[in-house]
Amino acid sequence: MRNVRTLPAALALAASLLAGGALAGCTSTDSGLPEGMPSGFKAATGEVSNAVTTGDNGWSFSVTVSDAEAQDAAIKRLTDDGYEIIGENEAGDTRTYSLSNGEINATVVLSTNGDDRLVIYNLVRVK
Repeated sequence: MRNVRTLPAALALAASLLAGGALAGCTSTDSGLPEGMPSGFKAATGEVSNAVTTGDNGWSFSVTVSDAEAQDAAIKRLTDDGYEIIGENEAGDTRTYSLSNGEINATVVLSTNGDDRLVIYNLVRVK
């Protein structure tokens, strides 16, 4: 399923959450996953950066992965863990997925930065 409106909203959310220093009430870590993130969330394997916690129900972080297959595997890990894809969009080299398991809504952006392959996560607890 493709939803053209998903990309602008997801990119706006990603930009606002990754600008952690500009948001009041946020905490960030230099490395590792964001503080207070739900244990058991199956993030991609790679180098974590831009980890931000927003309040007690929002988390954002980026993972640099090895290749496009690792990006695809990041989505598969979530769907294998019970997340349902509720929207997706592709624009150029960027793919955006909206997923939910009923407790956590996740926007996952697969993109590139030079030679780096990125998996950018924005999570919001809804229950």
